Amino acid sequence: MTRITALLGTLFYLVWGALHIQAGIAVARLGTGIHHSTAIQGRIYQDSWTLFFAAGIHYRARLRAAVARPAGACGLEHRNPLLDLVLHPEEA
Repeated sequence: MTRITALLGTLFYLVWGALHIQAGIAVARLGTGIHHSTAIQGRIYQDSWTLFFAAGIHYRARLRAAVARPAGACGLEHRNPLLDLVLHPEEA
């Protein structure tokens, strides 16, 4: 995988997480629009929570992948293109 494709994959993954956050906010607003506390309102709030949780998982997974592994870990030379771009932008 090239550096550009890795960065594009990261970008799309972060956008996907941001869309989950926006959808969670929209669903939470929909739930507050229901005037009576009903099972329907509870279900809508549950869907909102699920969307926020999915966004958190997306961001946590991406941040975990961005942490550099020590060189030679598992017998492989590993370089993280996203972390290299952040730490060494002059080499890009």
